[in-house]
Amino acid sequence: MARKDYNKTANTALRLIQKAGSPSQFLRDESVPNPDPYNPPLAPITVSYPCQAVKVPAGQKDVVYLPEGTSLSTTAKILIDAVTFTEKPTVSDKILHVGTEWQIIAVKPLQPAEIDVMWTVYVND
Repeated sequence: MARKDYNKTANTALRLIQKAGSPSQFLRDESVPNPDPYNPPLAPITVSYPCQAVKVPAGQKDVVYLPEGTSLSTTAKILIDAVTFTEKPTVSDKILHVGTEWQIIAVKPLQPAEIDVMWTVYVND
């Protein structure tokens, strides 16, 4: 039996996201070490990573990925390609998509055979 090429699947996901989506920015606060050990750490800086993303409505099947008590009617999901974007999203990150900044509330990776194909991040709409 031939082994499935998930890198090819990831590139197909990228093409579909590029066709239906928009250039976006993934935002992450990163800590900055203070060179002076006698002073408190410096405030984190927000680092921006370019990505390609498409926003779609969340459906009933998405409820299992959402934090308890999250209303499906106020939740959307944003699909991010995992070919050109290599960071792993977390709930402490944000995404700037079509001029609106969204706080990520849940992350669902698509990673068959440990190959990152795409990220589904859930946001409050």
